[in-house]
Amino acid sequence: KDLKDLVFPETNEDIYNRVVPFIEQIMKTHYNKNILLVSHCATLITIIDHILNKKFTKLKRQFDTGDIQRIL
Repeated sequence: KDLKDLVFPETNEDIYNRVVPFIEQIMKTHYNKNILLVSHCATLITIIDHILNKKFTKLKRQFDTGDIQRIL
């Protein structure tokens, strides 16, 4: 996607539609391996929600600067 096509601010659905195909590809390509993701809070929440099968949860997640999250 070209940067000029991105709309700011993105909605949760926009983030989901942009990020999930990428995450699915990474999960297939690197199945059963450790993966390090570095991103912004909203994107990380979207990824975690997708992996846990929860779409656009209203759960309040807090990430501190430099925070590390482990998802099994």
